[in-house]
Amino acid sequence: MKTLKKSLFVVLTVFLSFAFFSIFAACSNDTKEDDKGTTVTNKEGQGDPGTKTYFGTRAPTESKAVGDIVFSDGSATPYSEGLVLTSAQKSAAVAVIFYAGSVREILGQKILGVGLVNTQGEPNKTLAWAATNTTEFTEIVIHTVILQPTDGTAYYKVGNYYLVGDFDGSDNWTKICELDTSANESAVTNYPAFNWINNYAATNLLTGDNASGWYLPSVIELIMLYNNKTVVNNALEKVGGTKMENTKYWSSNDCGGYWGYDAEYVDFSDGKYNPDSRSSGLSVCAIREF
Repeated sequence: MKTLKKSLFVVLTVFLSFAFFSIFAACSNDTKEDDKGTTVTNKEGQGDPGTKTYFGTRAPTESKAVGDIVFSDGSATPYSEGLVLTSAQKSAAVAVIFYAGSVREILGQKILGVGLVNTQGEPNKTLAWAATNTTEFTEIVIHTVILQPTDGTAYYKVGNYYLVGDFDGSDNWTKICELDTSANESAVTNYPAFNWINNYAATNLLTGDNASGWYLPSVIELIMLYNNKTVVNNALEKVGGTKMENTKYWSSNDCGGYWGYDAEYVDFSDGKYNPDSRSSGLSVCAIREF
């Protein structure tokens, strides 16, 4: 009898040990959070499905959506009211997605995110678009947004106007530099808003892919950001970023025509765009394609 009991005890011990090991192995291949707050996942979807470590719950290769918080490693986590982020994740956050469009949408098939910091969170909350003594202040360069009659044939309608033109603001600084060859060297005094953008990555210690590509948005890009202001601000709050306030934000578009010495801004209290003198101090935010 004693021999039988001992045998049963050995069998039971072996069985329980095997069961525990199986459960532990299964859990290890799924998803867990380590002591740095990163997410371990094997959902790469390409090549070797080996385990990868990311800050976000979506791997860099997975599609991003409006409200997603993007991290320095290219991964992302969707915003939700109950979302809790570790200190490591907050430190690794770089942007919040405000536009995720298809080829048929206004800005085309691209993913755009806004940086975690805008000038409303800094001592100098407003900056001039251009100084009064610059080439850009006295000459019209960027005709990317043109007002047209409401005939229904144009591309995008804002209020009672249709807008046509190049809605991508990523190359507008280049256009300024083509006319004013000293723009890069004199940006700190002559183009304060663009200078803030040009130094955004270095100021905020961004590295790798995130160290470049930031730019002053176009009118339409700002309107897209305004349209998703609520979810973007909620996500920015989660990571300790600067919210988009109900104030005026510079676009990278000039006005042209009668408003020759003005540039366009979007008022984030109502989403409307209007011209203002390029020397006026308005808020600035940086965006980037992801």
